[in-house]
Amino acid sequence: MRKKNIFNDSVFIKILMAVTFIAMTTTYIIFTEEKTAPKNLLKLLPYYISLLIGFLQSFANRFYLIIGAINSLFYTFAYFMLDTPAMALYALLFSFPIQLITYFKWSRRSYGNSTVFRRLTKKHLLILAASVAGVWTALYFIFKSFGKPYLILDNTTMLFGILTTFLTFLSYIDAVYFQIFTSSITIVLYIQMVVHDISRLPFLIFSLYSMVCVIRSMRSMLAIYKKQKESGITYAEAAHAYHSSKNKKKEKNQ
Repeated sequence: MRKKNIFNDSVFIKILMAVTFIAMTTTYIIFTEEKTAPKNLLKLLPYYISLLIGFLQSFANRFYLIIGAINSLFYTFAYFMLDTPAMALYALLFSFPIQLITYFKWSRRSYGNSTVFRRLTKKHLLILAASVAGVWTALYFIFKSFGKPYLILDNTTMLFGILTTFLTFLSYIDAVYFQIFTSSITIVLYIQMVVHDISRLPFLIFSLYSMVCVIRSMRSMLAIYKKQKESGITYAEAAHAYHSSKNKKKEKNQ
């Protein structure tokens, strides 16, 4: 009898989510000074919500985008309190609206609870690499004027976060690889924060949970993409089917 791999089961993520919740809350109570201050309690709120988002994302469930859009508003407040203004602006001005739009875009080319994916070409990857290098340099000098700590890591996280979100919007499966890189940088960022301020430990714990969910998401997306290829389902065909269906509805209403 074949042994079941618990890592492929939602039970594993649910258990990890519960453990992360307990660990974040415990370390927050132990290491945060003004425990009863409302502003401190609000710091953890978006991360608590993100535990659920991570669970949904780990199975490439497009409904995580709706919850994620709303949660971006909470993240904006939390990031400003954590002295990472670049990430705060990213959450408010980019992540919030794009996740809403992405949800509806994915729904138009739905595949179960997910969507129809596609891949970047080598040419696209080379263009992206050159663009990222140029934009990163420009943003570095722009945000340097803020005089905030963790400038390089904060700038990198924001830029790759934008890139990941944009690729996700366009249904490119490659987005998950950039997200893994972003999650790695985020872990390094919070490790540096914890070294100077132990009260940031709950956020480091969350970033580790997030990394596991992103890796699980990669497995889910690759499995879905493989099934789509085997079934002969392509992004272009899905788009064509959606527009054809939309035109037929218009004709019926006329």
